[in-house]
Formats: sequence, C-alpha cells, structure tokens
Amino acid sequence: RLTSSGTITSAGLQPDLYTAERSSDGRHEAATFDWESGIVLLNDDKTAGLELPTFDPLAVLWQFYFAPPDRDEAEFNVATTRRVYHSRFHRTGVESVKLSFGEVDAEVWERTAGDGNITARVWLAPSLHYVMVKMRLSNGRLTGEALLDSIRVDETVAQQ
Repeated sequence: RLTSSGTITSAGLQPDLYTAERSSDGRHEAATFDWESGIVLLNDDKTAGLELPTFDPLAVLWQFYFAPPDRDEAEFNVATTRRVYHSRFHRTGVESVKLSFGEVDAEVWERTAGDGNITARVWLAPSLHYVMVKMRLSNGRLTGEALLDSIRVDETVAQQ
C-alpha cells in the first residue's frame, strides 16, 4: 500500500510524507520531506538533499494537473523511500487514447534522461486539465502499462 500526503502550492504538489507498506512481509518504509532544512529522511536512517522540484512517486502522477506544463521539457526529482533520482521528460507529440468512457487527445511525454534504469512514457490529456490518462514504465525486464478507467469530480469541492 502506497500513501502520499502534502500541500498543494502555487507551483503544484509539495509532498510531506510518502509511505510504502508491503502486505507480504509487513515492512513499512517512509520518506519524510523536511522542506525547511532541505533534507528528505529516507528508510534505514538515510538522508538526501531536497532540490525544487522534488516529488514522491504518487505526487508526480498528479503534478501536471495542479501545474500544467508550459514548455516541451520537464525536469524534476523523485524521492522514493530509499533514494532520490532525477528525471527529464520531453513532449514528443499528440496521440488519441481510447478509454472506457471515450477517446481523448493526449500529449505524449517520454523520459529522456535521468538516474536509474526505468524508461517511462506518459500521456497527459489537456481536455482533462493534464490528468495522466495512460502510462508505460519499463525497467528492461518488465513493462507495465496503466490506463485511466474512470474519473469523478466532487461538484461541491470543484465549486470552491
């Protein structure tokens, strides 16, 4: 089970705590973001420096909803419970994505550089305020793909 909590700022999401719980062995790991001191506390009492922008793996999925991209390149750091890595994404085009509730045009973004061995391609839908409607991740051995199945807006919250 993964959880993320933090603050919505004018620049998008700013995580405070990211946790990963494994049901198979009961392990609980966390990354705690201390923005005042510029340090993220990782699992096994490790620390790493925080540079803006840094997200956790869940916050980065929603970042562009809160702060839509205004250039063809996006650079940021992602802090997991064990380390911080750097990513650079580049907008490569537009594709139509078929979802359970209809087709949407989506901007395709590819990871072009960064630490680690994960390749990533994400599809952001401008008509849905840049919600990620599809993603494909690969580490060389395995490839996983996810599609947005549904989306619900709480009208009361949306009107505030």
